[in-house]
Amino acid sequence: MKDFPCQGVSLVIPTWNGKHLLRECLPSVVLAAERYPGETEVVVVDDGSEDGTIAFLSETFPSVRTIRLKKNEGFQEASNRGVEESAHDLVFLLNNDMILDSNCIQPLALHFEDDLLFAAGPLMLKGNSKEAVFSCCGVRLRRGLLIEEWTVVNGRDRCNRLSPSLYLSGGAMLFKKDIFRKIGMMDALYHPFYCEDLDICYRAWKMGYHLLFDPRSIVHHKGSATIGSNFPYSYYELIHRRNLFLFMWRNLTDRDVLFEHILFLLPRLLKRTFKADFMEVKSFLMALSRLPEVRKRRSKEIREYVRSDSEILNMLTLENLISNDFRFKRKSEGAVCGKEPKGQTEYDV
Repeated sequence: MKDFPCQGVSLVIPTWNGKHLLRECLPSVVLAAERYPGETEVVVVDDGSEDGTIAFLSETFPSVRTIRLKKNEGFQEASNRGVEESAHDLVFLLNNDMILDSNCIQPLALHFEDDLLFAAGPLMLKGNSKEAVFSCCGVRLRRGLLIEEWTVVNGRDRCNRLSPSLYLSGGAMLFKKDIFRKIGMMDALYHPFYCEDLDICYRAWKMGYHLLFDPRSIVHHKGSATIGSNFPYSYYELIHRRNLFLFMWRNLTDRDVLFEHILFLLPRLLKRTFKADFMEVKSFLMALSRLPEVRKRRSKEIREYVRSDSEILNMLTLENLISNDFRFKRKSEGAVCGKEPKGQTEYDV
């Protein structure tokens, strides 16, 4: 059997005041990089930390390459900087609180013979447990909002097989650098955090690419360790709601979907106000102040879209993900980089 070359992978970790997390998690990242049969590098992007991260890395992990930002720029800019300065065509973007199984890279990397594959993601477990927290994600439209629907219920993944996914977590996502650039990279519109991964994945679908979830690759997540230790929950919730508005306004282009969103918007805001949930109105006003930026992005990218919102909504339903009724071109599940693939199974997405 002939050798089947593995593509090089850059493992990129943005971090902010996360020395304690890197101390715990980085050994697993380095080991996974060493176990992968292709070329690898581990890159940590220090996003203006004040906890001695750079000195710690230099002393404890000399093989890890560091990029230092002069001030805190946020997850989006730190991620983009790491991707731009990475050495390889495949980038594994990771949170600083992610522990990797030693063989988690290879199952994802084998899929990238597919020219239209943007990204592949692993099964994410909670801490050291076997409880699933992130697998593949579907979507539906409900009262003018795109609602994420997960195959994980009570810690169990109902998909548990190779499957398309609406989006993959930016905390553990392997993707092609050239497509990442073409799509537009992580958008600072969502600064300082949240929804940037949903945004770039949705844009990938609209531009004709697709994403895969592969449960043979496993990572372990501590869960919002950086955000939870640096921001109060109320601020996190405010930014999360604001960014959901921004995501809808930035990406929805079908007239009927937009009409439904606008139709239910005012009643929803009034209902939340009557319930004394003023955070919804505040987040809406915060998003509204960024509307000029949203319009600029929409006008620039809408010409690149080849899929409608309706096509994505009809394709990536929870029922379809669970039944796995998809066809898309990929290498057979028996194929691994390092050996010649045994053939192809053809699917169309």
